[in-house]
Amino acid sequence: MAQFRTENRNGIRTDDYDIVSGPVADDNVYLSIKLFETGVLNKEETLKRLKIRKLFNQILFHSEKSLKYCQY
Repeated sequence: MAQFRTENRNGIRTDDYDIVSGPVADDNVYLSIKLFETGVLNKEETLKRLKIRKLFNQILFHSEKSLKYCQY
C-alpha cells in the first residue's frame, strides 16, 4: 500500500485502474508515508506503524466506466 500510494503521488505509477480502494491518510498516516518516501523507514516498519492505527477506507472511481456501477 505504501509503495502504491507513493508511486501514484509522484507520478511514477501509470496503471490504469477503474476503481481503487484504500485507507484515507490522516496526519499520522501521512507522517509514516513521508518517512517511507524519504528512506527513514523501510517497507516493513511502515506497515507495522500503519497497522496500529484505525484506518478508514475511501473508494476512487477513476474512470467513466467505473461510474456506471454507481447507483443512487
